[in-house]
Amino acid sequence: METIQLISSISTPIIVLILGIIISRKIEDIKNKSIKKKEWSTKWSENFFHIFQGLNDTTENILFSLFEVSELNKSGKGNSPECNRIIDHINKLTSELQKKEFAIRTQMYLAPKRSKEFIDLLHKLFEQIREVFTSKTGNVEVIHDTLIELNRKAKLTHSEILELL
Repeated sequence: METIQLISSISTPIIVLILGIIISRKIEDIKNKSIKKKEWSTKWSENFFHIFQGLNDTTENILFSLFEVSELNKSGKGNSPECNRIIDHINKLTSELQKKEFAIRTQMYLAPKRSKEFIDLLHKLFEQIREVFTSKTGNVEVIHDTLIELNRKAKLTHSEILELL
């Protein structure tokens, strides 16, 4: 009986040590995987944020340029070289906006819950801009309101990419 107690008293700390090492390694593996996943989410969310920020800036530039064209039309300078220069600028910005829209759509697979709603609102914004540009009339404030709503949706999308929602 003493032999069994001696073996038991010696083996118990060894078994506890081995189990502790195994559990510690498992916890460390889980922690490392969690950190890598968080880093991945953070990197992609930063990428989405920068692309959206560029899209937002380009849209604001288009809106301001449309406002300038509207003011020139109101003052009777709708066919002036200055107005034509601004229209050329709007065309370049629109091309940029389309590239950024494509990049945003590519990123949307990272936010499957929000992607359809976000893309639908983005298309609405594009349609509003197109309508104002082709008709040379319209309410830029409506477009601005859509842009504000798109910014709200982008914030939620960004949170989903970060896996906060």
